[in-house]
Amino acid sequence: MAATTSTHSSSPSYFTAKDVSTEGFTCDCGPLKLYTSHTVENPGRRFWRCPKWRDKESTCKYFEWEDELNLDIR
Repeated sequence: MAATTSTHSSSPSYFTAKDVSTEGFTCDCGPLKLYTSHTVENPGRRFWRCPKWRDKESTCKYFEWEDELNLDIR
């Protein structure tokens, strides 16, 4: 599967998003998106975020660092 990388339009760019298969990995707003941080504090650290996190009317602001998830994948 090919992944598509897109940079969000904020100046400067603090993270990039990657469209990946997130079947079963959702919040109330839909499939979560995987991002990579480009901040000084967390360079290269990946995190999952609600697809509507920028929507001011949305109450869901799901955020989780990928390395802190407790996934039981077998």
